[in-house]
Amino acid sequence: MTGCISTETESKKSQVWGLDLMIAMTIFLVGLVAFYFYAINFSSEAEENLDMMFYDGNSIASILVSEGSPLDWSQENVVSPGLTSKSTINNTKLERFYSLASSDYNRTKSILKTRFDFYVYFDEMMNVSIMIDGIGKPGVNRTSIADAENPQNLVRIERFTVYMNKPTKMSLYLWQ
Repeated sequence: MTGCISTETESKKSQVWGLDLMIAMTIFLVGLVAFYFYAINFSSEAEENLDMMFYDGNSIASILVSEGSPLDWSQENVVSPGLTSKSTINNTKLERFYSLASSDYNRTKSILKTRFDFYVYFDEMMNVSIMIDGIGKPGVNRTSIADAENPQNLVRIERFTVYMNKPTKMSLYLWQ
């Protein structure tokens, strides 16, 4: 009779242990499936975000190396802030764009149709009536873009243009 009780108790313990194992396996599998879906969605989301940044960057760079709209735009009537006239950088438009971005950065982002922060500069900036290191987010300069902002994503777009009758490189940075 004693042997019968011990077998019954061991049987109940093994049933409880089996139930614990099933619950643990279920929790593990749910966690594994959740991680799998998160990993798949996260990588595609990051890729979509970078694609959007490159699209916006190329669009902004194209706008800036165009003549703009209207051709002789000002802060009040700007639709598209192009910086060139006859395929060369126009100092007046450059100064207007600098003033626009300095006075109302969020409006400038809206005009450029981007939700990302930006900073643009030219390698050869000279003979401008005001000292311009670059144009974009206040408090950022060409050496502090990556350090000061610590961006989650950072994209650089480059275009070659003519400034003061010399070829120069325009660098545009976009970040989150």
